[in-house]
Amino acid sequence: MNNKIRCLADYNSDFSLEWEDSFEGSISTSKILNGIVVMKYSSVPYFLYILSKSIDDFGFLEERTKKEILGCKEISFADRDYEEIAKHVDGEAEYFGSIWTGILKNRKTGKEKAINNEVLETLRESSDISLLMKVLKAKGIKHETLEYAGVVPISPEYPRPIHVLLSPEKENYVSQYWQGMNILRTNEEQTKTIINDTVKLYGIAVSGALRSLLEKNK
Repeated sequence: MNNKIRCLADYNSDFSLEWEDSFEGSISTSKILNGIVVMKYSSVPYFLYILSKSIDDFGFLEERTKKEILGCKEISFADRDYEEIAKHVDGEAEYFGSIWTGILKNRKTGKEKAINNEVLETLRESSDISLLMKVLKAKGIKHETLEYAGVVPISPEYPRPIHVLLSPEKENYVSQYWQGMNILRTNEEQTKTIINDTVKLYGIAVSGALRSLLEKNK
């Protein structure tokens, strides 16, 4: 069994997360032998932030790295500052979270209401969420138990969204339709490894996106 997840940057600095079909956390792959999610380099800071939302202790990062992150404001790959990235991720998570659950919540009153079934199905189909739910169900995974964590921004090169879900056990489910539905499940330690490897690949160009999370963790 292959217990490795590969974090790769290509010659354009675009990012891919790849794993073998035999990997313990492989839920679904687009090919017989391997699974993959891919994104533009400018989307990597968002992906890093989304994954890191489930982490309570960033002690696995080197002290020098944490110091650099806490001193960083502008995230060059995303052309935004760290606060804007956090705000964008949280806003998109709220929107897609409503599509995931089928429930809209009024920010001011806290009241909830169900989204019209026809509208909901259209939204889920257009965002690949319907297919994601279908595959999870076929694998015996109840989507109702998973919390919507975030979506990675799409690009002209990679126009399919990457959805990240979180289980009560702090397992991240990373999914993208790319030549088929790819779904990877990682436990907390595997998620930390992905975060650490991604930080090492790109350095402060993406890792600064974690600043708001590290500030909360102090």
